[in-house]
Amino acid sequence: MGKGFEVFMENPYWRKIYDEAPSEYLKEYYLIMFDTSPFVMGDDYIDEEVEVKLRNLWLSKDEIRYLRDHAGIAQAKGFYQKCIDRLDKSEENLSISASIFRGEMRNPWYEPEEAI
Repeated sequence: MGKGFEVFMENPYWRKIYDEAPSEYLKEYYLIMFDTSPFVMGDDYIDEEVEVKLRNLWLSKDEIRYLRDHAGIAQAKGFYQKCIDRLDKSEENLSISASIFRGEMRNPWYEPEEAI
């Protein structure tokens, strides 16, 4: 775990969301995304190794629902919902590669009104 992850874990909301993530895949997703957040690393930060990790990490509809329900920006909520809709319409796909979520980052200082 790097500095980015530590910054997100300082926020009690994100600590709880990470700790309560319903799967190890989802925790891995949060770890990758928090650790390489543009809010922490700078807007132009792209790491090829990170991209490969995200491409190889597949998330189910339930995991994407969890992301949607706890996203820190409205645009991400809408994007996650589109992915859920896409899975609903597909007869073959049961999951989506996490690489399509790159850029749908949440703010490390985000805390919804109903949080903790």
